[in-house]
Amino acid sequence: QAPHDEALKVLTMPKDYAFELHFREVRGAVYYSMNRVDEARAEYETIRVGLAKDTGELKRFLGGHLDYGYALLVDGQADGALEIFDVALQKSRALVGDRHRNTAGIRGLIARARAALGDRARALREFREATELLLAASPDADEETGIQAADQRLGSLLVAYIRLLADVRGTALEREAGMDAAAEAFRLADVVRGRSVQRALDAGAA
Repeated sequence: QAPHDEALKVLTMPKDYAFELHFREVRGAVYYSMNRVDEARAEYETIRVGLAKDTGELKRFLGGHLDYGYALLVDGQADGALEIFDVALQKSRALVGDRHRNTAGIRGLIARARAALGDRARALREFREATELLLAASPDADEETGIQAADQRLGSLLVAYIRLLADVRGTALEREAGMDAAAEAFRLADVVRGRSVQRALDAGAA
């Protein structure tokens, strides 16, 4: 965390309001990367309140902002998170297509938000499709520095998916989905065994 702490030290609040918004966005990202989600959310919320009367600028700053959406999700504001993830999904599909790992990752976040909102059928579908794409994908050569972060995100997604599988096991939803929830959970465990995401799974389950 030392590099992040140093980054926070040099991020001195500017006096110009426009620069302040950019500053808060950057500081929010730094907090998020340190897993200090509450502090990250506070920065994004300050931006949201400050731009409440300027919907164009608000959309530019926070529309589809995944860090902010995740912070809302962790805070129990799944409905607000889902709105942000939906915007991010549209942008990602337009930029890189449906089968890119970035798009699949966003679908995983949408699945988590839908599960939190009690929409288990749609969450189950999104989880299944997102995990298939993410487990089949490998980082591009220029993404090597982000492998650990990607593994952590995948680990968190799989933990959430397996929890949902446990919830739906033996229910009508499991039968309607045409799946064996227990078998799917074991399949996921087999796929990730030996991969670097194993440590992320352990951390996510804690």
